Amino acid sequence: MQNGEYLNERVSSDEMSLLEVLFDNYFDSKTEDEPNIKVAYKEFCHSLLDVDPFQIDEIMSSAAALCLEHERAAFIAGIRTRVKLLRELSE
Repeated sequence: MQNGEYLNERVSSDEMSLLEVLFDNYFDSKTEDEPNIKVAYKEFCHSLLDVDPFQIDEIMSSAAALCLEHERAAFIAGIRTRVKLLRELSE
């Protein structure tokens, strides 16, 4: 995904900065994950039981980074979709 491309639209760097700030605020204010996320995390950790302990840190770091980027992209796409919908409804 290219910087600033969500829903196949270009956004200005100011818009992107604002969306990033909103996401960071949202992410920092989360106190607990949803139950289905907890279950998936437990299953993921269980799948690492037979993995070399030195590789676990690398795998966990990669998985955490991937999850964070997916959550960030979904959050930003959701806001952009809502804004687009509200604009269309007000026309």
